Amino acid sequence: MAFEAGARIQSNSGQAVYSVRLASSLALPFAMVVKLEGGIATQQVRNPLVLDAAYGNPQLLPERSRQVVLGVEQLLPFRALLRVEGYAKWLDRLVVNPDSGHAIQRDDPALVINAIRRVVFPSVHNAMTRAIKEQGVEAAIALYRKMKQ
Repeated sequence: MAFEAGARIQSNSGQAVYSVRLASSLALPFAMVVKLEGGIATQQVRNPLVLDAAYGNPQLLPERSRQVVLGVEQLLPFRALLRVEGYAKWLDRLVVNPDSGHAIQRDDPALVINAIRRVVFPSVHNAMTRAIKEQGVEAAIALYRKMKQ
């Protein structure tokens, strides 16, 4: 039985991101190898506006993925290798775009505000809500269009 491990940590923007993996393999007597691997990795959000204190949420954690791989390798008699693997992956703490066209109607401020509040832009949500209360729906639509430019 063989084991292999690896780790990486990086911190260049105040929050550390990391990657850890552990793998093992077991050689069976009939030229077959069974392999098992697991890992976890994080990555920073790519859009800096999302972490901006004025427009986003600087408390967001890095996006994360966890994965497991199970496989077998069989040496075939005609000098070929057959490899079969299956995997599972779980993603969480993902940042999504509240401005995707299929999720939000262009001129419906209620949907826009709800998406913004749900995702990562609390200060934009506050500005839109204030515009509706103080100046009405048309002002909120105008503010939204101005923000999109």
